[in-house]
Amino acid sequence: NRDWKKYNSELSLMDERIINSKDLYRKKVFEIWKKIETGEDYEPLYLVPDKTSTGKSMFFILDQTDKSLVFYLLKNSLSLQVENEVNQIFDLLVNSEIELGNQNIVYHMTISWASTLYSQGDYESAFKYLKTFEDKYLNYVGSEASLTEYYLLKYKLSFIKKELVLSEKDDPSSSRWFQYYQYVASFKGNEYLSYLQRVIKENANQYLDHRNTRELLDFITFLLEKSNKDQNVGGDVSTDLIFYRDRVLSINERLLGRIPKFQDLPPVEELTADIQKKIPANQTFIVVTQQGLRNRYILIRNKQAIASDILFQNGAYEDARKFKKLIFDYHRTVKETGSNLLQKEFIESLFRNAIFSKENWEKINYVYLSSYLIKTPLELHENDNFYLVQNPRTLIENRPHSLKSDFEKGFRISRYLPSKIQRPWFKHLLEVESLEVKTGGNSRSTVSISSEELRLFEEREILFGNANLLSLKSYSKRPGPWIINYSSLYNTSFITDDINYSLYYISTMFEGPGVFSIGQQNDLHQIMFLKTLTARKEIRQDLKFRYIQAMDELKKRYPQENYWNGYRLYTTSFVIP
Repeated sequence: NRDWKKYNSELSLMDERIINSKDLYRKKVFEIWKKIETGEDYEPLYLVPDKTSTGKSMFFILDQTDKSLVFYLLKNSLSLQVENEVNQIFDLLVNSEIELGNQNIVYHMTISWASTLYSQGDYESAFKYLKTFEDKYLNYVGSEASLTEYYLLKYKLSFIKKELVLSEKDDPSSSRWFQYYQYVASFKGNEYLSYLQRVIKENANQYLDHRNTRELLDFITFLLEKSNKDQNVGGDVSTDLIFYRDRVLSINERLLGRIPKFQDLPPVEELTADIQKKIPANQTFIVVTQQGLRNRYILIRNKQAIASDILFQNGAYEDARKFKKLIFDYHRTVKETGSNLLQKEFIESLFRNAIFSKENWEKINYVYLSSYLIKTPLELHENDNFYLVQNPRTLIENRPHSLKSDFEKGFRISRYLPSKIQRPWFKHLLEVESLEVKTGGNSRSTVSISSEELRLFEEREILFGNANLLSLKSYSKRPGPWIINYSSLYNTSFITDDINYSLYYISTMFEGPGVFSIGQQNDLHQIMFLKTLTARKEIRQDLKFRYIQAMDELKKRYPQENYWNGYRLYTTSFVIP
């Protein structure tokens, strides 16, 4: 874990030492490195090298350590690539190394780049750089590790690009991952989940560092794509692999405070079949996830075959990278100006029409959104009936929640407060909350207000209140309706999936439907929302109608959408009307 406070101080000192364009570019590189490591937003195009006084690229005068860092940042920026813009910066870097005579570096970088593109699902670009490597650089002297990476990548790509034929010299057997692919390529039957569990067990003592995490995710994707084509396997296996892939990503340094090992991973679970059995009739569980360069949606219903299709098929946003950019650009504009209503309505309409059919629009839907998709603007309207879900296991284990028992007359409010408060603004909000929110005496109907702050502590570890997320499963259940009242992740976790992972673990504390926000919650607007949501009324209203009324009141008082666009209905139980 890095000391980012000290790092920020060092960055500030660099300003005093800047005397030329090289110093300026180096500072920009170090700033982007910090943003990537901590999850802040940044623009990959800032890595485009400036020109020297001789018209050469800055890459010609940077030392090798700085160029290695640029290469690392470029690889990490491929997740934000839309067309070919990051590839073009990489090409500039490679061309400078060739001209400088650094063939061994070019050898390593090119195959590593192709492997990263493969992991991003950009198989065409991965194939292109693999062919470039074979045609131009394979005869260079490179490391044994890079050669092994080349053989394994070629083997993996050969399942997608049929024109890619391995010769007798192409031997990936020195990679321990090859044996797993080889076995899966030949097996028949429903071994996908059990074999994945076996692979994890065999590697129990290995660290889930960057390379091993990438290889494990590649392998899960390989299983996923094979299961999609396997006529002997139902859609439940593919969906379980999607759930597990997200779980692997959630086991990271921000959760554990250390580099995880394979043994830290949870068991591979068969969740989808249980969802099918337990989901109430006429309700739908919708999964939306990225697979390759496409987003897919999956529909799970009681006693029905699982349906699946490509999101926005044959449309302008069929390429998932373009839809991701649309979402990120929306949030960037809202952060800068406070509002981008036309863009919000465009994205929302596009997404709604894709995942909600006319038949299930007003019926209860549970929506599981992988990764950045949870940031899709998706406001709940009066005729809607959907709840977000990030932990499917809680729906299976928790008893169904009847909405008829919510907000009875005199309902009681249970407030959960942090044990330690250090920041003045947070203390002030809690004081105002105490004045505005009043409890009743009806213990049969309880509303849980969780006023612990969800935050990234010292830019290293996610905490809820003062607790590590993993420890939350030992907490007593907090009954719904509930609300998570304060989250700072909107400011610190723009390009990461911290919100998804946090909700997964926080879900173990709650039982029933509730409210959370992916937006900012550090001002008095949050108290107004909470006060309206929990207002005493003569006529009983369930959480959905109170939520809509609270949103309406908030919009009147705070018309800029940065105050209200993050609120979402969520549930940890199946809901009974």
